Amino acid sequence: MADSVIFNSPLLILGFAAALALCLFSLVKKAGFAATLFSVLIFICTAAYALLLGAPLEEVGLVAILFFCVNLLAAWRGRRNK
Repeated sequence: MADSVIFNSPLLILGFAAALALCLFSLVKKAGFAATLFSVLIFICTAAYALLLGAPLEEVGLVAILFFCVNLLAAWRGRRNK
């Protein structure tokens, strides 16, 4: 935990949490494509900043897996309800 770039930077935690919260909001409220697109944009910017700060790819990859699994769940749920 001491070597973690993401957990040692409050801005990165806030960025990843905001992207995940917006993704979950669009999943629950069916907010549409704009909310999902904005959450992906926040995630990409935060991941790029984490890599610029020197975060290893494994650390950013674990967060990316969680984020994209939630997005896949949202896409699967939306397709199933049509």
